[in-house]
Amino acid sequence: MCSELGPEGGLLPDYIMEAAGTSLCSIDDYVGCSEKEVAYVKKHATSDRSKIDAQILRLQGMVEGKMQPDLKIWIKQRLAILKSYQKNLGGKVEL
Repeated sequence: MCSELGPEGGLLPDYIMEAAGTSLCSIDDYVGCSEKEVAYVKKHATSDRSKIDAQILRLQGMVEGKMQPDLKIWIKQRLAILKSYQKNLGGKVEL
């Protein structure tokens, strides 16, 4: 089973994270974050609950639109980061 889910089997970690709407990027210590994700994490480090919620709603509205695959992945990465903040603020994380 591991060989079926691994890179040889075609299910790469990026695809799995995209499909699950999650990210390896840690907002606490930036482990697993790309430079782009680190910049986004830092941008929202001081955001309050209402700003986080508003950004989640905005991005959720955009994610179903037609766009290039790399832009859709970036939206999903931002959503995962914002949902991490939302969870830390004691909120409900909608997947």
